[in-house]
Amino acid sequence: MWPVNQNTPTKADPAQTQWICPGRAGKLKCELCPLSEHYPADRPVVENPGPLATAPKACRQATITVPGPVLAKLRQRDPWRSPKWIDSYARRSAIEGIFGNLRSQSTQNIKRGFCRVVGLVKTSLMLAFEAVAANIRLLRKWAKRVGLTSDPLCVPFPADHGFEELDENGQICPAGPFDFDDPPDDLAS
Repeated sequence: MWPVNQNTPTKADPAQTQWICPGRAGKLKCELCPLSEHYPADRPVVENPGPLATAPKACRQATITVPGPVLAKLRQRDPWRSPKWIDSYARRSAIEGIFGNLRSQSTQNIKRGFCRVVGLVKTSLMLAFEAVAANIRLLRKWAKRVGLTSDPLCVPFPADHGFEELDENGQICPAGPFDFDDPPDDLAS
């Protein structure tokens, strides 16, 4: 069987597909399909197809419609376990790596209840912020490893020396001793 078009949705079954006989699709020669005798000689030939009365339904009519849940694995874009399918499926490990990075306790630590907002929109927005933060963190880590710090986003953070008070010229003032009680005397009693 050969797909006529990948998806012929209906309201009842949006995942159904329509299939045609391989002889009518031009993929092989078959005695039951009179059109196939005009195909080039390099096409495979169906040997002993049997009588038309006992042939599959696809050989007796123009097309057949297959419901969505039937053979879903075989109806995907790339044939199952083909080299194209393997290449496409191999991307899944990279995606799972990103999801693991987002869930890791040492990085973003996204888990149920990671934010205290209610509602699908607010939670989705918080999750988007977490994904942006993870992307920036990974970009900065890569830039540090490669030594590429020309982008303003990849410039190393300045060393954190704690709170520093600046004077009116923007120079660092040396901190003097505190001239107030901690806690104040009027609150200590």
